Amino acid sequence: NPAHTVTAGSPGSTTYSVVITNINGSTTSAVSTLTVVASYAAQILSKNPVAYWRLNETDDGLNDGNPGAIAHDIVGGHNAVYTNVDLGAVGFSPFDSDTAAKFGTFAATYSYAQEIDLSGSAIPNIDFSGTGVFSVEAWVKGGAGQIINSGFVTKGYSSHEQFTLDNGGTGSPLGAFRLSVRNTSAAIFNANSRTYADGNWHHLIGVCDEVGGNLSLYVDGVLATNVAAPSGGLYNPGTLTVIGSRDANASGNGTFTAQFVGTIDEVA
Repeated sequence: NPAHTVTAGSPGSTTYSVVITNINGSTTSAVSTLTVVASYAAQILSKNPVAYWRLNETDDGLNDGNPGAIAHDIVGGHNAVYTNVDLGAVGFSPFDSDTAAKFGTFAATYSYAQEIDLSGSAIPNIDFSGTGVFSVEAWVKGGAGQIINSGFVTKGYSSHEQFTLDNGGTGSPLGAFRLSVRNTSAAIFNANSRTYADGNWHHLIGVCDEVGGNLSLYVDGVLATNVAAPSGGLYNPGTLTVIGSRDANASGNGTFTAQFVGTIDEVA
């Protein structure tokens, strides 16, 4: 037959080739590989995350920034509240209709999703100060000309972050993707990349491993940098985790002006 249909099965790879034969002989095609991968969400969930915000909520269609809409944590109950955010944006995957959230477009500042305070509940808010061992990841898409130090995922405020995944890289280029953490004395440790917001989707994973002594940043699946991690625990600012912006005030009064302008998807 002129075509061969393969049914996708379990995740993994299988190779195929085709032999064509007629009265004059035969020839064999190049080898083709079919790879079946688990969905992105399934891969994240298999790691048992503390929190996973898909940011796929539906826009209310009122052009009002969706005030009070909930960014659902689908695993840990760490729901967040949207402020001045456009929802229903095209997500990172062309093969998945799951949507994303767009920050800094409805409003130039104060555009974010902030974790709901769970004080007094059975679920503690996100906090890695005692262990110093965690990963934070997200898909990020934004154009050039961003405000330096604009936050993608942050716990803390200016000079008092426990961690921030942002564009505060100080190397070349300025404003490259970065993971920062602070020790218990609020001294900063930076893992800087050389990749910056360029209008394309980028997958970022920041890893803090105090036990192993490594602070690492992966960009699009490749290790961008690895530096020494702090020891003895991380700074605890006593604040909530925020997606899409950072509190730029050193007093921690909720001045969310370190604004990322772009789309964020699949934060875990």
